[in-house]
Amino acid sequence: HLAAIKELETASAQLQALVNRLEKEIREKAKGTKTEIFIPSGKGFSTFRGKLMYPVEGPILSTFGRNENPKFHTFSVQKGIEIEAPIGAEVKAVYHGRVLYADWFKGYGKIVIIDHGEGYYTLSGHASALLKNVGEEVRAGDVVALVGDTGSLKGPCLYFEIRQRGKPLDPLEWLAQSKVR
Repeated sequence: HLAAIKELETASAQLQALVNRLEKEIREKAKGTKTEIFIPSGKGFSTFRGKLMYPVEGPILSTFGRNENPKFHTFSVQKGIEIEAPIGAEVKAVYHGRVLYADWFKGYGKIVIIDHGEGYYTLSGHASALLKNVGEEVRAGDVVALVGDTGSLKGPCLYFEIRQRGKPLDPLEWLAQSKVR
């Protein structure tokens, strides 16, 4: 169990490096060129704090921040949440954006990262299938992946993060609380 926690911490650091690299590439492409940087029309992502749809239906398995494993009494720090869902359940984009990354990533399985503009990104992991390709635009509610258990230690679930300029944010502060989870 401790080895798995250490491996997840390493994967988390590598994921942060990937996000930083992707952000740097976006900024470099924008400098001195007429390359189109994705900016969704209408209100920005930041105006939807507490109003975003859930990417998948299901109970929350683990929350953002420090979590204790009740069996081993060890702690880990999560930069996202895990939502239990059956294999093959549809994972939906929570807001308009453009797919920035869609591939396997060690520790997270198959992931899709969506750029929502304003430096905001969402990451959905442990997918069984990725349904969008890098560069594709998505609208809120579009199916971007299917739930799986790739890279998961908890069985079928969705790992979900929200980041602003690489900094992880608590997804539960951004998702609509209208439904009891």
